[in-house]
Amino acid sequence: MKSLASQSNPTFSNIELIEKCFGSQCRNHVVCFGGGVKSTDLKPSSSSRAELHAKLCETQKENESLKSRIDGMEVELQAIKEMLQQQFNAPPPPSRSEEQEIPS
Repeated sequence: MKSLASQSNPTFSNIELIEKCFGSQCRNHVVCFGGGVKSTDLKPSSSSRAELHAKLCETQKENESLKSRIDGMEVELQAIKEMLQQQFNAPPPPSRSEEQEIPS
């Protein structure tokens, strides 16, 4: 490129030289590397936005469902703990051998 600059007009700046070789430049284009990333590439289209929104709503509903199931399981676990606590705090039931030894 420098040889081209010296051949044509040595007073060209780098930008002017690039524009002469590759055409007018814009901010979203990288010279010699294709079209580059454009702002529209970063923003999802309206259809994909709708899909993303639907997926978000679905995920939120699933999270709420899972949270309610966890809450239910925690309640059941607490009830089981209380039953076990009551069972171990109560005197043990008589064994079969003790029942046979007691005269009627």
